[in-house]
Amino acid sequence: MRLWPGSARRRGDGLPRARPSATLRGGMTVPIKGLHEASARGGFRAIAERAGVSVSTVDRVLNERGSVSAERRDRVLEAARLLGIRRILPEAWHRTRRVEIILPRNRPGNATPFWDRLDQAAQREARLAPAHVAFHRTRIPEGDVEALRQAILHPPVQRDALILPPDASDAIRQALRSVIDRGEQLLTIVTDIPGLPPHAYAGIDNRAAGRTAGFLMSGFVRGEGRLLVLAPGDQRQDHKDRVQGFAETVAARFPVDVIVTDETAERTRALTLEALRRGPVSGIYLTGHTPEAIADIVRDQPVKPVWISHELSPAHVGLLREGVLDFVLDQDPDAQIAWAVGMAISGGAIDGGEGTENGASAPRGPEFRIYCQTNV
Repeated sequence: MRLWPGSARRRGDGLPRARPSATLRGGMTVPIKGLHEASARGGFRAIAERAGVSVSTVDRVLNERGSVSAERRDRVLEAARLLGIRRILPEAWHRTRRVEIILPRNRPGNATPFWDRLDQAAQREARLAPAHVAFHRTRIPEGDVEALRQAILHPPVQRDALILPPDASDAIRQALRSVIDRGEQLLTIVTDIPGLPPHAYAGIDNRAAGRTAGFLMSGFVRGEGRLLVLAPGDQRQDHKDRVQGFAETVAARFPVDVIVTDETAERTRALTLEALRRGPVSGIYLTGHTPEAIADIVRDQPVKPVWISHELSPAHVGLLREGVLDFVLDQDPDAQIAWAVGMAISGGAIDGGEGTENGASAPRGPEFRIYCQTNV
């Protein structure tokens, strides 16, 4: 016979015998049984009856399968404790935490492997995440500001945290402000953009990467000469920061031509050839990844210019070994995703963080890595 709160069983003398009870979180009163009785009833069904939920709900809570409201989760966990269930119970804060990662897909003509490297890292981290964390991956066309804005504002599920490399446009900045205002955790990777409230940034210092490229260029260019900088455009804050850091380092010694490309091989090649027709170039700094566009051009120069680029791709490894490409600065996408996912799971920044000039808070790292012919 099932007894509900307030019911009584009669004693032998005909008087009602009080049923011991306890009040769970949320005001629900349930009878308390001893450890032996709970054990005899067999775990899940006993918990389900006391918490007023289904056995499948108990299974989802105790085995951390997710898809259970916080209120029902609390009822199940408290009922299990009151019944003295002999097993390790999940922590109450381990409700399902939903994290979305938004990444671009290469636009036509852009063969950079970087976005796919980030996506592969995200998939690996998702497989290693605790059971109470649910990941959702969204890929959108690179450079499609409206598609990115819609993805930011209208997630496929109720979201606790958002990880993405942001676009530098005003529309994206406003959308990210809305995300922060409605209580979601924002974590930016690859690049950060100014003008946002405090948030976590798990990318490299792109201005420092540009300064490092300038330092290397200054040390390896012989004599005087013109330097050529090839950068994708104004929508990518990471490339703007790299160009600024590079120019700050070399401007006192070298004239610098900054040429904006769309990071497609055809346009990058045409603009490079046009720049060389205006006079010799002593160094080329490519802030993105279009090695197929200029490798033959560099090989054909009477005096090979110093060439520095970004991202350690198979194409770049081959060019480094050949001696055509001199240095690669790699921003370690695996580490960026790992840091961002770690902060998303914990709900906050990792200890040891410090603010960035854009208002983001992040640990010191990940750091970019430098490759040359001798270490690939």
